Amino acid sequence: PSKLEPAAAAPSSSSPASAARAHDRERDRLRQTLERHHWKRDDAARDLGMSRTTLWRKMRELGVER
Repeated sequence: PSKLEPAAAAPSSSSPASAARAHDRERDRLRQTLERHHWKRDDAARDLGMSRTTLWRKMRELGVER
């Protein structure tokens, strides 16, 4: 395949159910990381490889609260 063609094995994630599962997985990942770091957002953001601002925004978008 050329570089411009999508990978044949890549699953389509356009269905609402798969989007909901992805949302749930991301929310769970954020919550678990925050709990592992005792809700210290600086440490959790660093572990997740994102800025504190991005972590805060994702928490708000996904409804993650302490």
